[in-house]
Amino acid sequence: MDNQTLLNIAYPVQVGIFLALALLMYSKAEKKPVVKQIGQAVFAVLGIYAAWVIFSGTIVVPEVTDETVVPVEAKIITFFWAMLATGVVGLIGLLSSFTNKKRYRLS
Repeated sequence: MDNQTLLNIAYPVQVGIFLALALLMYSKAEKKPVVKQIGQAVFAVLGIYAAWVIFSGTIVVPEVTDETVVPVEAKIITFFWAMLATGVVGLIGLLSSFTNKKRYRLS
C-alpha cells in the first residue's frame, strides 16, 4: 500500500482528534456541557471509523523479512487500535453523561 493511500485513511482521524480536543478544552473553559458531549461523540465516531479500518482489512500489513524494520502499515494499525480504545472511552463517557445526572466533584 502506498503512502498516499495510508495518509488518506489516517488524515480524517488526525483532524477528528484535533477537533475533539479543541471542543473539550473549549467546554472546560466556558463550562458548556453540550460542547463536551459533542467532543466525546467525535471520539466515539473516530473509534467506529478505526474499528471499520481494522476489521474490514483496509490496511494489509506485509510480511516482515527483517527484524529491525517495522512496516509503516504496522505502525498505522497500532495507531488505529489506540483510536479504537479512545473511541470506547469516549463512548463510555458520553453514555455516562447521559445516564448520570448527579455530578460529584472530587475536590
